[in-house]
Amino acid sequence: MEIFINFSQDLDIVSEKYELQKYEPPIPRNFPPVNGRIVWARQMLKLIEIPMQKFQENNALMITKESKAIIRKYNKIAKVLMEYEIVLERSWTQSVENIYLSMQAPVIVCSESNFDCFANFDSSISLVLREAKFMKMLGLKVPRGIHELMQRESHLKISLEKLQFALCDYRSLKKMITSIWSGIFHGHITRIENLLIRGKTEIRWTDLRLDSYISSVQDYLNYFMAVFRKAKDIYENRIMRNLKFISTTQLVDMPKEITSITTFITKQQVLIRERVNFIDQRCLEIEVAIFDILDMIRYTVQNDEAFTKKSELQLFEDVWEMAYHAILVCVKRSFHSLKTRIRGTLKDHVLGEMNPIFMVNLELIPPRLQITPDLWSLQQAVNRIAMQMLNSIKISPWRIFLDKDTPRSVLVVLKE
Repeated sequence: MEIFINFSQDLDIVSEKYELQKYEPPIPRNFPPVNGRIVWARQMLKLIEIPMQKFQENNALMITKESKAIIRKYNKIAKVLMEYEIVLERSWTQSVENIYLSMQAPVIVCSESNFDCFANFDSSISLVLREAKFMKMLGLKVPRGIHELMQRESHLKISLEKLQFALCDYRSLKKMITSIWSGIFHGHITRIENLLIRGKTEIRWTDLRLDSYISSVQDYLNYFMAVFRKAKDIYENRIMRNLKFISTTQLVDMPKEITSITTFITKQQVLIRERVNFIDQRCLEIEVAIFDILDMIRYTVQNDEAFTKKSELQLFEDVWEMAYHAILVCVKRSFHSLKTRIRGTLKDHVLGEMNPIFMVNLELIPPRLQITPDLWSLQQAVNRIAMQMLNSIKISPWRIFLDKDTPRSVLVVLKE
């Protein structure tokens, strides 16, 4: 009897514990919220149910007056715990009805400002499916719709991952397509956006066309990415690299040793012609590279009205402007080299390390000292080379800006 009275104290402890923890009970590890609460309630019930089953085996103990009060207390606590489980089960069953609406949502949602697209998958679906698995493990009833959804869970996860991967590729591709590419790739971008609009308006998570739709988006993105990478490779290795060669080219090579005016002029003129021819070849390669890019893109967007002459001209104009800037940098660097060699640097003046350029003869003809060649001739030699650099480079439009029969003449070397 004394043990039974101690059991009454245990019932009081369980009751107090229930009142303290019923809103936020300790949930077993890796259990979802609803199932974790149900397991907690069952554990609390088990704490009082097992001892009571042992006491019921002693009939003499159960018929005493003191035991009746303890039994009533036990029945009250057990009823509360079972009702707690029933309420949780019913509320979960009612809440999963919203999942059916989530499954009818479009598979893609897009930002109106920049058309960034994301997978429109309700994260609560995964939680409900996880709850349903544990419900079955606990022997509870799962709605038929959720049971069917559980059978498609792996398929949904695969479809979601594929769609997220495709949309991630799309966002990365959008960042890579700068203003210089937007015109010539307008047709490809429009096709992809039209595919994504279908996912935004037509395709649902329950649609039988879901797999084929995701495959079509991924396949076209892969195709577009391959075309863009080829075009970018041509752009970087055949256009930007040649532009770098042009901008770093020096039209003159100032001698470090003393030389005569005639030798200086002859060598620099020959060098200028060679360097200008080099720049001419680089510009020709740039022009051919642009035509290769356009031919490749034109082939991929056959019968597409979005790929127009205007987008082609825009690419040529953009690259033409960069080529003009590269040639301008080349000329400026060449003039700076000429000026620095003639005047010397501040360090050369301070350290007294000025190296002469021209060989002159000094002759004393009383009452004056005569320099041969004179300073005016030296200055004219430098001016002649400077003018040679300016007059050797004359930029003419590329063939796309001219008539078909107009010969190409990007850089012209002026002959004296």
